[in-house]
Amino acid sequence: MVQSFLTEMLAAIIVFLIPMNKKRWSGLKFIVVSALAYFVIANYSINWWVYKDSYKSILELVTGILPTVSYYGIHIVFLMIAIYLTVETDIMETIYIVSIAYASEHIAYCMRLLIEYNTSNQIDNKSPIVYVLAHGVVCVASYYLLAKPMTKDGHYRIDAITSIWTGVFVIFLVLVLSLISFVEGFQYIHAVYASMACFLLLSMQRGQVIARLEEEEFAFREKLWNQKKMQYELSKDAMAVVNRNYHDIKHQIAAVNAMTDEERRQEALQRMEENIGIYDSVVHTENELLDTVLTEKRLACGRKKITMSCICEGKSMLFMDGLDLYTLLGNALDNAIEAAEKVPESERYISVLIQKKLGMTIVEIRNPIAAAPTIKDGNLFTTKKDKDSHGYGVNSMKEIVKKYDGIFEYKANDKTFVVRMIFQK
Repeated sequence: MVQSFLTEMLAAIIVFLIPMNKKRWSGLKFIVVSALAYFVIANYSINWWVYKDSYKSILELVTGILPTVSYYGIHIVFLMIAIYLTVETDIMETIYIVSIAYASEHIAYCMRLLIEYNTSNQIDNKSPIVYVLAHGVVCVASYYLLAKPMTKDGHYRIDAITSIWTGVFVIFLVLVLSLISFVEGFQYIHAVYASMACFLLLSMQRGQVIARLEEEEFAFREKLWNQKKMQYELSKDAMAVVNRNYHDIKHQIAAVNAMTDEERRQEALQRMEENIGIYDSVVHTENELLDTVLTEKRLACGRKKITMSCICEGKSMLFMDGLDLYTLLGNALDNAIEAAEKVPESERYISVLIQKKLGMTIVEIRNPIAAAPTIKDGNLFTTKKDKDSHGYGVNSMKEIVKKYDGIFEYKANDKTFVVRMIFQK
């Protein structure tokens, strides 16, 4: 019973840790803590169930099983240590994981009891087939119905109140009553209401967490959409001014040619040459939306002494919504510009390649870097002070690429950083 309960809890814990961000040497740490837990618990001798006939009242019963509650508390401590050392988490999230893992494990335990009861004890609840089947089904269901949809960016979106309330419910309503039911001999009745209570708890938690994730996603998209819509409108207005001034300059050239005073004529030509230099930044790709974002960023590069080259097949990006295109390339180029600024002026460049190849559209942005970025567990970590805003940019890029069933990847060495997006369009 001792080792089986610990094994069941460890299996349930693993299910809920799979989608989380892992720490270094996470597997080894989990194994070491688990082995230590087996050793300590195996040498912790307690046989409280032998003395159940000596209890005359519920008060005496509760008082008598307090050592047992503390004994199971040792399980909780070891499980919390294993979680804390394995994944990136805090104390409240750790309590929450232990709580929902125990609720999941208890559903499987109740299933075994009910199978035993409904077969008139002909099938023992510890039968290997029943044991593996019950816990296997619950573990698989817990991963796909709970762990996977309830996590985002490697964490469970819960607050302190949710964590504490869930922990109290599971420990006192399920664990304590489970012990009492075993002593008093009504564990089969307990199996019915406890499984229903755990199922209801997990269903409520799933609904609350998913609702919170949806609220965060909606707020994020609304904020991003408003921000990018404003920037996009400003960019379109700027492009309109550029085009209008371009036509005005053509008329000015005609007027200059008509001047008879050579000195004034040369002065006018020099001023026009200085003013017209900016229009070298205008990009033409046969995609108006792509022209807008590339021209805007190329003008920004010019102000920061960054050479920006573009080889772009604009028609290959026509499948993408205008705002999505602006957001995707705008964020990618903003990050490239920020990185290029940190290297010497003579080494500053950004290259943009958009081409159709083998039925796929490939978008590649390359820029120099002053130092190799920090990459941990496949995630790129920023050096910006405003990490939340940076996260919005990177996450929005990933979401847009995912929306179009694309692949988002990056690679880096000591001198170069490359972002690559591949779409089967």
